[in-house]
Amino acid sequence: MANFPEVDVVPYGPKLLLASILSVFLYALYRYSLPKPIPGIPYNEESRRSLFGDIPKLRREAPHEVFAWMSRQARGTGSPVFQVWLGRLAKPTVVLSDFREGQDIMMRRNKEFDRSDLFAHIVGGEARSFHVTMKTGPEWKARRRLLQDLMTPAFLHDVAAPQIYKSCQLLLELWGRKAEIADGRAFDAEHDVFHAALDALDKINSLSAREVQQMRSASTERVDFPVAPDSPVIKSIIQAAENVAGVGATGVPRLAWLVIGWKPSIRSAREARRKFMDDQIFQAIDRYKAGGKDQTTKSIKSAIDLIVQREDMVAQKQGKHASNWLEIMRDESSGFVIAGHDPTSTNFCWGLKFLADDPAVQQKLVENLRAAFPVAVGEKRLTTDREITRARHAEPAIPIDEHLRSPSSQAAAKERGVRALADEDMNAFVPERWITPDEKGVEEFNSAAGPSSPFGLGLRGCFGPFELLQCPASLSSYESTEALARKPVQRYLRLKRREM
Repeated sequence: MANFPEVDVVPYGPKLLLASILSVFLYALYRYSLPKPIPGIPYNEESRRSLFGDIPKLRREAPHEVFAWMSRQARGTGSPVFQVWLGRLAKPTVVLSDFREGQDIMMRRNKEFDRSDLFAHIVGGEARSFHVTMKTGPEWKARRRLLQDLMTPAFLHDVAAPQIYKSCQLLLELWGRKAEIADGRAFDAEHDVFHAALDALDKINSLSAREVQQMRSASTERVDFPVAPDSPVIKSIIQAAENVAGVGATGVPRLAWLVIGWKPSIRSAREARRKFMDDQIFQAIDRYKAGGKDQTTKSIKSAIDLIVQREDMVAQKQGKHASNWLEIMRDESSGFVIAGHDPTSTNFCWGLKFLADDPAVQQKLVENLRAAFPVAVGEKRLTTDREITRARHAEPAIPIDEHLRSPSSQAAAKERGVRALADEDMNAFVPERWITPDEKGVEEFNSAAGPSSPFGLGLRGCFGPFELLQCPASLSSYESTEALARKPVQRYLRLKRREM
């Protein structure tokens, strides 16, 4: 019988010990990395057991409606204050869904609550020197002064209003032609509103009778019009807003900016925007120098003209311009355009949808506008920009809080009184909420009559002729998607010319 060769036997004890230690270490690391809730604040138990926090739940339930999802979380927890984890290995984010407390924080507690690092990381990828990314302080105040005059009546009436009026005239002409071609069918207004594609009028007017008939026969509900290509600059502005929204949705903004910053399309769009802004800034500087020291409102032709003027005034006081003055002016100008374009276009789209679906409110609005501008109605013409800017507007009232829980809010309520407001059915379209009578009983718009915070409040707040027919149900959903603002997914219009 043959003898088996001897085998070196390695004891399993050390290996088992090493494996046990490694397993314990990995488990301890896993437990350490799990989200850690703030005691006493409600949260989702499922999210606490995930390294990714609430991200999987959010992407599963509402990938395109972050704030709507948060509203549902508030109802689910039964608390106006709750916490979520919106990133990998992230600290908890405390969400406050109570308007009264939120208003109090923004208006009276700026020293306790400042601009978050997360917001700065999200927005800073497209405009790192834009003042909204900065903490409140002397530098932030200096940057904000560059833009503060852009919301004054003089600038709005003499500079902004005429330009907006011209654009609206072109938009009405474009929609008038589209309404004729659509012949009662709906058409997508998204490109016209968001992309400011007013050069599309030439493309629409050049359509042949055969092309018009083909578009009409394709569907009984809608007409798909050809879309004019955007200019590189317009495209870069639209893309910048989309980039900010996309990066914010990742939960890791700094890493996301690092990744997308290498894409050729992103780099070329940024270069186009940079060249355009630099060119506009230097043109504004030349106009400013040519105008001399006696600059008036009439010499201001754009927002950049005003920014250049303000920057020079600051430099004269300080004795020099900042070393990165061009980057500052470029980012402030770009940020102003990007931040203003998206919410304005979005509000326009929502307004069109609500008015189209509520003919009674639309008719009441038309009647009030005709009563406000009798001369234009008598002459059967559109109101001019001067008539609109000279119309009587209600001054915003000082917001008066209801009974609030924080000490500063309670002090404000005692000082100014307590306002009673029915907050049920706040999702319903009831514009009368913001209509209140003045001392003489005349109804006026009052922006503080109901809970509203369109662009923040307090120190950090922003400084600032068709009948709409109902669209078919298949083209008129109220589904939304989150970007810089909450946008409607479907933006169709059905128009009929209204008698002047």
